[in-house]
Amino acid sequence: MEPENFQVLEGIVRCAEPWTEAQIRWLHQHGIRSMVSLEPLDRELAEAVKLVGMRHLVLDVPDMGLPSAEQIERFLDFMREERASCHPVAIHCALGRGRTGTMYALWLVSTGVEPETAIRVAGTIETDQQKELVREFAAGLWSQTALDCERQAADGV
Repeated sequence: MEPENFQVLEGIVRCAEPWTEAQIRWLHQHGIRSMVSLEPLDRELAEAVKLVGMRHLVLDVPDMGLPSAEQIERFLDFMREERASCHPVAIHCALGRGRTGTMYALWLVSTGVEPETAIRVAGTIETDQQKELVREFAAGLWSQTALDCERQAADGV
């Protein structure tokens, strides 16, 4: 049984959180070997992901919120690595909409897609702030500098 809000575009699955072990197995049986969770999975589902052998990146992005610069970098690094190996990747948040659409649009922009096209293709971005993040990322405003500033703030510098 496939997860809700299931869409596949160019080797990337966007969906709602797989709520059952059967959905994790279904994804694996359909070739998904890597998954990005934009919120932590419960213990049983995280174990099911391990048992089927999926690579799993967990980024705890607040619902209706924005990913941090570090989360964006980790996401893009993971996606580049997986897509370079031609592995399909599943990206999900609770409903497979706002956070999932935002991260998918960021991925598209990182591959050269214009931001407005990425926002339209993603189709599920929910807030103006999420759309603006995609535009800022495309303009280079979310860069290593932003990541460095975020780290300094965390270190109290």
